[in-house]
Amino acid sequence: MPSGATAMTEVDTVKRNISSFQAAARDSAPRSRRSPAIIAGVLLGVAALGMTAHAFDERGRDLLLMGNSPASLGAGLTGIASPGTGFFFSNPASLAQVERFSLSAAYGGGGGGIAYPSLVSALPTSYGTLGFAVAALSAPRSPDIDRAGAFSLGGAKFLTQNLQAGAAFAGYYMQGPGGSAVYPGIALGLAYRVPLRAAISGGFGFFDPAFGISGLAGLPLGGLDRTANLTRAGIGYRLTFYKTD
Repeated sequence: MPSGATAMTEVDTVKRNISSFQAAARDSAPRSRRSPAIIAGVLLGVAALGMTAHAFDERGRDLLLMGNSPASLGAGLTGIASPGTGFFFSNPASLAQVERFSLSAAYGGGGGGIAYPSLVSALPTSYGTLGFAVAALSAPRSPDIDRAGAFSLGGAKFLTQNLQAGAAFAGYYMQGPGGSAVYPGIALGLAYRVPLRAAISGGFGFFDPAFGISGLAGLPLGGLDRTANLTRAGIGYRLTFYKTD
């Protein structure tokens, strides 16, 4: 059995150890609270550097090849099979499904001062849908094309219940560090809407998928060499998944 003095000493030692542990916990708490903020700051800094690097690498030619609206820029090749005025430059056949006069304006932007405004109009007639579009591009930091303008005039119609076709005359004007150039060309496109409505459960399912093909062929004139050659062809698909009422 320990004496009373020895027991009191052991109790004091335990109290001191507890006090030291509590003090250490208080000292470390601010650091632990600061850690998430520090980590978040580092991640934001890395993301900002990545965005800046992407902006410097952006090429005006790539933006011209993708389409004339933020929707088509984001959709990539799916725009070739998508309906509506926003995809007219990607595939002129996209206008066939427009049922009434339509006028749409869009503005796309990005890092490095990139700006991409556009205006598209469509007018359904008994012969098909007529369309006209204009667009401009400003990409001050682009290494190939820093300024450009484009227009497209054409039309589209349904050849069968599900097959639509379109054609347009397109023209581009480009400026860059290497000079300026123009590119007149003809755009052709087809889109086929698959008559498929596959309901899964609860009204959800895949409805009316579509496939599209489009191309642009023309003659680059002026400087900029290969940069001004916008000849292209692409194939895309659209697979829609949603819930019906």
